[in-house]
Amino acid sequence: MLHHGFSVDVEEWFDGIAQGNNTGYERRLQGQLEILLDLLEEYQTKATFFWLGSRALEYPKLVRRVEAHGHEIACHGLHHKPLYSMSPDDFFEELQTATNILQEISGKKIMGFRSPHLSVTKRTLWAFEILCELGYQYDSSVLPTTHWLTGVPGHSREIQRITTPSGKITEVPLPVRSFASFAIPRTGGVYFRFYPYWLTCSNIASAQAREKSVVFQIRPWELDAELPKIKTSLVKRFTHYHSLEHTTEKLHQLLTDFSFTTIAAMISEHHCAARQRENNLQFISFIPLHGGLR
Repeated sequence: MLHHGFSVDVEEWFDGIAQGNNTGYERRLQGQLEILLDLLEEYQTKATFFWLGSRALEYPKLVRRVEAHGHEIACHGLHHKPLYSMSPDDFFEELQTATNILQEISGKKIMGFRSPHLSVTKRTLWAFEILCELGYQYDSSVLPTTHWLTGVPGHSREIQRITTPSGKITEVPLPVRSFASFAIPRTGGVYFRFYPYWLTCSNIASAQAREKSVVFQIRPWELDAELPKIKTSLVKRFTHYHSLEHTTEKLHQLLTDFSFTTIAAMISEHHCAARQRENNLQFISFIPLHGGLR
């Protein structure tokens, strides 16, 4: 059975839009995450949880609870700062701190990373080398299309190994689908809320028909229709609050229609399938040209 990757960016509801000091905002992460954990348990689905190191420090018991449910703990950075707002040295220090926090709390080696705001762009490809230096095995930050905030146009849409001076790392890009001359995100996050469910279903099913897995992305706050309102730009307000009331219903349908697993497990399945295809090709190449088949 083909499994897709289910991923959760674990952050507070205000981490992506609040400016400056955010200590005065109501904390809602625990309740939101418990709802998501119960939903995943209902559908017997394992997921990868990309934690901000700062939020893991606030909720260490919740990190351990996620891990105890059999989910994968991965890293989303220390704070919700995009990579293009940091120097490589700053990123190294923040990532090292976040990694140590998550490994100490979970007791597990942290293998996966996703940058805040999917901020691995053409300007920040240096991040791959730093991830290798710190022992990361995979990244899932690249959106291989043009985007107003992020994106790496022309980047491969396939799971692939990237070579850096510090070693190799697997990139698991966010999925896009071609329409005419455009490549649109298939699903996840704001797109999961914006798209009618039939379009999300079609986007995933079209990849599945070609035996391709996709990565689904969601944030716990996207299941919370009662989010407090923050004064911010019209664009941020629209993308942050649009259609929150429908997310849970859509998520039930998604977990009914498709099978999901952790990103680490999805990578393993991908590599096994690639080896099988290679073995099949080798077998075919050794079939005798004469007398072997009729």
